[in-house]
Amino acid sequence: SDNKSAILANVNDSGLFLTWVNPDFENEVDGVVNANVLFYLGLEIPSVIDDLCQSVLHAKPFSQWYRDPLIFYYMIARAFEKGIARLQSVSVAIIQQIEEMQCADGRFGNHLQTALAVNILNKFNHHQPSFFRGVSALIRTQSQDGSWGVCPFYRGWNNHYGSTALTTALAFEALLLDENQLAHDE
Repeated sequence: SDNKSAILANVNDSGLFLTWVNPDFENEVDGVVNANVLFYLGLEIPSVIDDLCQSVLHAKPFSQWYRDPLIFYYMIARAFEKGIARLQSVSVAIIQQIEEMQCADGRFGNHLQTALAVNILNKFNHHQPSFFRGVSALIRTQSQDGSWGVCPFYRGWNNHYGSTALTTALAFEALLLDENQLAHDE
């Protein structure tokens, strides 16, 4: 009934959260899992924040399950938006890497990658031309039925997983812009 205590106890010797609780196989530390734990708990845990920042700044492997760095950056940006203020220290590095990914037509790769990139830029309040080109690209690539196509998000044991619903939800999140914030940024 107290999942927070179970989560807080599920750490390695360095204070980093393990991926699996009571696993039947070898456990590992995963950057996406650790960013999600910060988001869920709303706690600034120095060992976790330092490890996430080191992964960003030194391009260290962050996950065997989530291969796209945009997924990792999205989870960091989400935790930052939730109140983990120390994660702002890597925002410039993340924004720079994202802007380098942008194509001439405004996309950051596939539909999912574009939605993730726009969300990250928004969560870090980076409402610059790259952000608006990404928003325009999302709007242009929406299907007639209102969705965006399926893209891989998570790698399981033998397959990659994603869904039209997940891509569409992240695209809609990216398009739900706070007009007051955008007006303030201008």
